[in-house]
Amino acid sequence: MKLRIRALLLAAMFVVSLLPVMSMATDVPVSNDTDLANAISNATGDTTIVLASGTYSGNYVIHQQEGVNLTIKGDGQNTKFSGHIEIYGHCRYQKEETLIFDGVVFETSVANHVFVEQTEQTGNANSAAKCYPHNVSFVNCKFVATGAAVNTAVGAKFRYGYNNSVINSTATGMHSLMQNYACVGLTIDQVKIENCKNGIALGTSQGVTVSNSTIKTTGAGGYGLRFDAQGIDNNSAIVEDCDVEAYVPVLLRKATSEEYTLTVTGECDMTATNATGKWCVATKTDFDETETTIVAPDAAIDVVLDDTNAPAAGIGGVDTENVTVITPPAYAGPVMNWVKVNTADNGVVKSGPLAASAGATVTLYPKAAAGYVLDTVEVLDAEGNAVELDGLKFAIPAGGVTVNATFKLAE
Repeated sequence: MKLRIRALLLAAMFVVSLLPVMSMATDVPVSNDTDLANAISNATGDTTIVLASGTYSGNYVIHQQEGVNLTIKGDGQNTKFSGHIEIYGHCRYQKEETLIFDGVVFETSVANHVFVEQTEQTGNANSAAKCYPHNVSFVNCKFVATGAAVNTAVGAKFRYGYNNSVINSTATGMHSLMQNYACVGLTIDQVKIENCKNGIALGTSQGVTVSNSTIKTTGAGGYGLRFDAQGIDNNSAIVEDCDVEAYVPVLLRKATSEEYTLTVTGECDMTATNATGKWCVATKTDFDETETTIVAPDAAIDVVLDDTNAPAAGIGGVDTENVTVITPPAYAGPVMNWVKVNTADNGVVKSGPLAASAGATVTLYPKAAAGYVLDTVEVLDAEGNAVELDGLKFAIPAGGVTVNATFKLAE
């Protein structure tokens, strides 16, 4: 095996459904929980619900359905939400409808409160309805815990989500901003987390990118970014231009998968407060204030490190026979252009080399899962233009490329 590192309970309960009816874009002003419930249940087409100043404390179930793109918009300061929202994705994996929270201040003083979530689905009568909340975005939002909620409240929990994101948002006093498990396509960008017990738990999510973010945690044994490197082969995540301070800034625990790629790139500033001083720990078990021993993973670990501010010496587990560190070759002249390969279902594509000077030949090496074969491959330059392929080879342009591949059932 090979691993690659590259509620608040309230009296009112509103159950709302987004109806699949197309209409013109509509702005709907609301000023209380009843108005908000009615606005969501009557939403059609592209609807923006504009929250008046005040606190909204209802509990909601939002059903994502075809043709309804819903935005709930606050002013970023005086529009507060202290209730609970559960999202039903109805198994509409990779569908286009969106749900956006823009400028909402999520604030609570209730211990263990969760603002937005898609709950455990296994064995639940509504499991199909709950599956895959998709295209859910938090933009310009604040998550604030006070009183009993400090270090216990969670901003959002997603299990089996698709293409969700948090952008230009903050968290203060929380247990963690997000907890994710088995999601696909997760983007965290321009996020600031301060005075929280932990940062973000990514679980076994695939295709994760965390960029341009600052995470400073205060919890004993707390993590900045936590990944579970188990259960899914050929997984990947990217950490780029981030400032992370925590007991362990980057944690890859339960490291038993065949292959996991974690790329640390850009200009990251990693500060570890654990006794070993390791900013990145890859371990078969866990690593916190009670479990301080790094256990060598079952898999071979390659750390792809393209950041001089995040030194290889700070990676825990490097001294085991299963761990090596790969750094891009130093060039005095030509600029290295990187190959980014997006996550694909039912297979994986690797490139050789991972980076090269402009004009150099790069070869793609697809590997299909059992019962599948390669279907399509496209290579796009930094501007989104197609790069000509000669079989599975191409000349890499300046600025690097992105590779998208699909696999199909073998005939």
